Amino acid sequence: MYSGGHSCCLANCSSIVFGKKQIETSFHRFPKDQARCAVWIEKCKPINLPTIDPDILNRNHRLCSLHFENEMYVNVEKTRLFNTAIPTLFKNDCVVTEETSDHVDVPSEFLEDNIQTENVIIDNPPKCSTPVSSTLNTTSVSSCTSVESFSISIQTPNSLSAKTPRKRVLQERLSNALCSIKELEQQLEQTTTVEHCIKMCKQYLSPSVYLLVKNNIVNKDRSKSGQRYSKQIKQFALTVYFLSPMVFNFLQKSFSLPSICTLKRVTSQYDLKPGLNDFLFHFLEFKMSSFHPDALDCFLSADEMSIKQNLFYNVSKDEIIGFNQSNSFRTYEPAKYALVLMLRGIKYNWKQPIAYYLVSNSCSGPDLNSIIFSTIRRLRNINLNVKCFITDQGSNFIRFSNTNNVSPKEPFFEVDGQPVIYMFDPPHLLKSTRNMFFKHLLKINEDLVDKKHLDIFYNYDSKCNLRMAPKLTYLHIHPGPFDKMKVRLAAQVFSATVAAGMSTALNGNLLPIDCQKTIHFINDMDKLFDIFNSRETPNGKIFNRPFNNESPQLDHLIKMTEMFKNLKVINKTNDTDVTNRINFINGWLVSISALQMLWKSLNSDPNQPYAISTGRVNQDGIENLIGVFRQQHGNSTNPTPVQFIQSFKKIFCLQYFKHSPGANCLEDFDQILTHVSEQPSSNKINQLFAAEEQNHLFNFKSIKIGTVDYRKLNIPERNAYTYVCGYFMKKCLEKHVCQVCIEYANHQKTLDQSFLLAFFKSYSANDSTNFGKLFMPHDEFYNYVIKLEDIFVDNFSSIAINDNIGSTMKDLLCNVRFSHPCELFNKQFLMDLFIRFRIFTAIRFLNRSMMSETKRKNRKLSILKHL
Repeated sequence: MYSGGHSCCLANCSSIVFGKKQIETSFHRFPKDQARCAVWIEKCKPINLPTIDPDILNRNHRLCSLHFENEMYVNVEKTRLFNTAIPTLFKNDCVVTEETSDHVDVPSEFLEDNIQTENVIIDNPPKCSTPVSSTLNTTSVSSCTSVESFSISIQTPNSLSAKTPRKRVLQERLSNALCSIKELEQQLEQTTTVEHCIKMCKQYLSPSVYLLVKNNIVNKDRSKSGQRYSKQIKQFALTVYFLSPMVFNFLQKSFSLPSICTLKRVTSQYDLKPGLNDFLFHFLEFKMSSFHPDALDCFLSADEMSIKQNLFYNVSKDEIIGFNQSNSFRTYEPAKYALVLMLRGIKYNWKQPIAYYLVSNSCSGPDLNSIIFSTIRRLRNINLNVKCFITDQGSNFIRFSNTNNVSPKEPFFEVDGQPVIYMFDPPHLLKSTRNMFFKHLLKINEDLVDKKHLDIFYNYDSKCNLRMAPKLTYLHIHPGPFDKMKVRLAAQVFSATVAAGMSTALNGNLLPIDCQKTIHFINDMDKLFDIFNSRETPNGKIFNRPFNNESPQLDHLIKMTEMFKNLKVINKTNDTDVTNRINFINGWLVSISALQMLWKSLNSDPNQPYAISTGRVNQDGIENLIGVFRQQHGNSTNPTPVQFIQSFKKIFCLQYFKHSPGANCLEDFDQILTHVSEQPSSNKINQLFAAEEQNHLFNFKSIKIGTVDYRKLNIPERNAYTYVCGYFMKKCLEKHVCQVCIEYANHQKTLDQSFLLAFFKSYSANDSTNFGKLFMPHDEFYNYVIKLEDIFVDNFSSIAINDNIGSTMKDLLCNVRFSHPCELFNKQFLMDLFIRFRIFTAIRFLNRSMMSETKRKNRKLSILKHL
């Protein structure tokens, strides 16, 4: 409510206030906010307003309270409006006309002071819904003064003034303002969306942090099992894990990151074929990039295991698994053995299987030489320092060492001018020594080492209540075929406890005097094996401490070297010298020299001496790995090639995700995120994840027929092709069937010698046909299948060893002509079905032919030969 003289600005309203005297009404300014003002203008109708300019209306004009409902007011006095108040009361809206005769009397005190007024009347007031107030007291004006009456002119009709230039400009401004308001409202709504948040994060955050935040936003409202991760976040998780597992575990709890199982599942999808896989070496390079430089010193070990001769057709990859495959080629021979290569750290305890080969015979000669040399080159390319190569004393590895001129004086071979130390596995040497000790006489200079002294001691000690050698059992003295494989039994025979017990028995006159050399030999072998089986944990046995190439360890190695040089093996039966046929003597001499050379290689810096924990420098890791392979499929002593490959992939992933203590673990989270962005090797992992799709997109299209029930068929010979052709026709009719196809499928009506098998295999039918429900198609169909069979038999052996066998066979068969009376008959499906059927049956018969009763009876002996 305002003081002073005001009136309602509506043309059809006569509410007026003069000074402090009001007529029970209040007056309100038009809103300053243009949007609200535009609503007021729309409600009042522009035709009834003096102007539609919001600024002019706000400064110079008022709207009376008669146009507002009671709910629009804050107080009872109706002096204050709500911010959302809108005028809504407009009754009897009209435009002022000349015929209007109502008057409004103006009080005399508002006339000019020098004018004496009598009755001044305002003619023709506008009609309004607002009731006109009663006639005010008037004053008389002298007759000499004439006062012109106030008359209100008639407004221009809306039809004439609605589209004036000024109103058009104002309406356009109003329309633009409303559009701007809507756009701003939409932008305000968009700022609260997830997409806008992600966009802002990408603009203002670093790539690594943005990737982490985006993944957390996307998976925020998802359950743990429903979360999905991009290739980039998997790469990020792998990188963080190998930089620091502790940081990864922390981030996994605070953010949405893939679990270790998810990362293992991703890596296990890759195809690890026999040989050196680029994928595997790229992943290995990425893992080793976070290792301490000293952790890169490692040794390579190789061993073979027996596998079952079995072929398997991988439909998705269109290849047959189980043929012999060396480093450079395949042959049409089923694989009998698997050659496994494994890395293990020298200064730090880490291990990793890196390659395998399926071979038909024990891998030897040029093939083994090529495999070992190419593997060492690949490992050096990823900055791994292969210091040593360790094997057992299998005939193939003996030939390899002889071919590369490995000797006790030079216990190494060179690869590209760099030496690689060769060492035979000490546990295998210990078992071999025990076996020769039990089987032959060992002659050192003129003294004999005989097992009979051990037998006498055991026979006496085993009967005592308190034994001097309590661990000795019957299996130690008389081991069976499987017992000879156990290193524990050999180590307990060559032990200080047994030597001490025998010395006690000798002093008690329980053993002959000539057993002194046998006691010394057992005691010396115990010390020698302690040197080659030392541990980081200190103990009371001085020879079992880490090897530092100093006395007394070095003195004992020199003593054992002289002993083995003078050792001769005498056959107990005919007293002949069989030393030249025994391998363990040269094996110990080479290994003793190799250990000293390895220590010198690792101690190139005299300011940083290093003692070797020789308990890791052996084949225990790869022996345990082969044992795990056998346990993966129901403890199978002879897994099939496909079972072996599946086990290798699984163990590779398990070992790959075991973090090495030799890695450079970064503890600070900010340092981790910085290192992730700067890590050069992470680009290799990015390439691997980018190549993930390529690994699943093969160069061929796998043959899909939608059925595998052909595996249940009992395959007939050539005179039973008619029965098999009926099966092909039945499957083709499942794809398309019509009357023409049915008549073609049941073309044969008469029974002759070619259809006897189908006749006897058919079941009785109500239509009393010769073949029941079996299909006997047209002769052209038989001729077509026979042509396909001839081509398959002629070419299967040559293409079975290659990849893409199905697609290659399909290229050979596609030009065989065949016509069918029905244009909709699926000839492509028929060819695909034949190829899949024949590959399966060929493999099935080959697997059967490789199984015989003799091989089943002697399978344990064949295993023992390669352990």
